Amino acid sequence: QLKVAAAIVDLFHRIPTATARFIELLCKLVLTTERALAVEPGSLLRDPLRRYLGRFPSETLDIFLQEQYAKDGQWSRYVEFLLQHKEGDVFRSALQGKTEKLIAMMTGNTTSTNQLVQLGIQQAPVTNAAEKAEIQFWAIRFTFILTKRCPAWIAGQQQLIETIRSLW
Repeated sequence: QLKVAAAIVDLFHRIPTATARFIELLCKLVLTTERALAVEPGSLLRDPLRRYLGRFPSETLDIFLQEQYAKDGQWSRYVEFLLQHKEGDVFRSALQGKTEKLIAMMTGNTTSTNQLVQLGIQQAPVTNAAEKAEIQFWAIRFTFILTKRCPAWIAGQQQLIETIRSLW
């Protein structure tokens, strides 16, 4: 049954007209299925989803780094999987261009891509201290992965370095 689901997910990266609008829905379906079946680490669904998300790395990270998902360990572990994968260059490059999001995650500022939140018209999702600590942990973990994979990158990230120092 899981092989059939993996084959269906795999179709998304093969469809030329598949757009980024399916990212959030498809991720919710896959990650919910993994959680329900308790197969997260070795799931057959991970690689097909990664191949589809690889077409939209920036949009994928914008979704995954929002508070509502960044505080969920399963979603963050999937980002870690994407960043550490041997074919994860597109995600690492995209995240290297989102230093401001990593800083926002570390400092507890909003990472929402909702324009109403960004304009101050709507409130950002409420996060408690434990959730903020979880988001902060993952921001530091993602920074570590980027630094490990591309040591020269961190040298040009002075504001990120200062943020990490202030947390220390």
